[in-house]
Amino acid sequence: MSYSRKLGDITVNIVCASDPETNFEKYHSDIEKWIASKKYDPETTMGHLVSMIVLSFDCDDNYGEYDEESGCGGYGDVFTLEECKRYVEESGGLREFDYYA
Repeated sequence: MSYSRKLGDITVNIVCASDPETNFEKYHSDIEKWIASKKYDPETTMGHLVSMIVLSFDCDDNYGEYDEESGCGGYGDVFTLEECKRYVEESGGLREFDYYA
């Protein structure tokens, strides 16, 4: 699936292995609970932070086996909550996704 997002004056085309809107709906409350369990207080909003996490993780570059040459993959073949959490931790933690574009 691919879709376009307007970020300020820039339009970005995002190619996803799955539907991020569906994953957001499915995992939103679980990701929110996980963030709360870490006692992290978002600088933006909780909904925005969850959106940034899902949109960042749910792209073709993160799925499949890890490719040393490209640095892509390594998070399985489908979106899972555990792999999404691992991606966040390996990307520097929640603060890395807590911003307005």
